[in-house]
Order: sequence, then structure tokens, then C-alpha cells
Amino acid sequence: MNDTRHGYRVFWYPDDATWVARCVELPSISGIGDSPEEALAEAQTAVDLAVTSLLESGEPLPPVEPLAEPKKLWEEHNG
Repeated sequence: MNDTRHGYRVFWYPDDATWVARCVELPSISGIGDSPEEALAEAQTAVDLAVTSLLESGEPLPPVEPLAEPKKLWEEHNG
């Protein structure tokens, strides 16, 4: 599925010397990897499985909200 509408935060976790990617809308879901790309791919796979499970059980999906409004960002940087 790889629903690219979800937002992700990818960061380095020094305690475990690994990259972590966390879904913004589903913060309990994350992925880890040796690179940012690997962590993101793992998180996207986990989100795909969670979304499929929610849909199959009839539970609502969390809303996907933009992290910022593009027009507002444009105005702030080009105002």
C-alpha cells in the first residue's frame, strides 16, 4: 500500500546507534534501520499493516493532517 499521505519524523537515536522513523498520525508506530531510508521503509511497512488492520476491523483511521499549510509557509518565507 505505502500510503504516502502520512507524515514521518526520521531521527538519529544515539543510545542505540540507529535511525528511527516515527509516523506523525500513528505515533506508536515506528521503524528502525541502519540508514534514514531503511528506518522510513520499515515505518511505512508498519503503517501499511496497521491501516489494513484498522480498515478490516471497521475502525476509523486517524485523520491525516498537513504539518503546515503551504500557503502560510510561502507567505512567511516570501512575505
